[in-house]
Amino acid sequence: MSRLSSLRLLESYLEDLSSVIEESNRLHEMEVSSEDSDYEVRKSLQKITKFLERNDDGEDFDELVDEYTRLQKSIKTLDPSEYEYNRSPNVTKNQSKNEALSSKKSVRFNDTLEFSQDDVTPPFKPYRDDVVDDADDAATAALFEGRTRQEENDAASIDSSSNTELFIQHQQTLVQQDDHLDSLAQSVRRQHGLATDIHGELEDQNILLDDLENQLDSSDRRLSKGQRRLHKFERMAKENSQWLTIIALIIILVLLLVVLN
Repeated sequence: MSRLSSLRLLESYLEDLSSVIEESNRLHEMEVSSEDSDYEVRKSLQKITKFLERNDDGEDFDELVDEYTRLQKSIKTLDPSEYEYNRSPNVTKNQSKNEALSSKKSVRFNDTLEFSQDDVTPPFKPYRDDVVDDADDAATAALFEGRTRQEENDAASIDSSSNTELFIQHQQTLVQQDDHLDSLAQSVRRQHGLATDIHGELEDQNILLDDLENQLDSSDRRLSKGQRRLHKFERMAKENSQWLTIIALIIILVLLLVVLN
């Protein structure tokens, strides 16, 4: 793939990344679950990182690398540190060499730039309405074909890593659920033990209440019996009050007679 095709393809990747980041941040601000959007962001980050590692070879990628860094820092829903792209020393060396070669070429060009304006005839081509020639068409077709193959390869590798991450997350979720179920089972067992103890205490209290009720019943019977005796004595006292008065007067009279005699 030519350098121009690589640059165009990377620009397309960055546009896609900008769109998915904007969507993910929007969902985050709305406090809506953005798992699918986060997956797309991770997928785009991995794809661009791998593309840069394979194709970044100098200063032509400077602006695009800076744009990738800027987009990476704008992510709000993920930690983008694991997707940082650090240029290798070889890229820096190539960039320095390109700058040196460019300066040498410009110097040589200035030295040889002594000619007459009349000696040079600009090679104009005939005017055409269709300015895109067959070579450009072929380059464009190769660009999109290369992008399709590149995206398929990147998608395969990313899907593999994503499936591994999903499997690990699923296993972690299952472990957390098992721990939660174990703690829940222990809590249920403790509550069952407490319920058993409370049931025993309630049975003891019920027995005590039954004994108290029996004692109250016996006390009530004794009180009722004593009350009946009091009523009977009161009735007998009312019936025999006159005879008692007569007997008491007779006794007093006898005592007086004895004393007077």
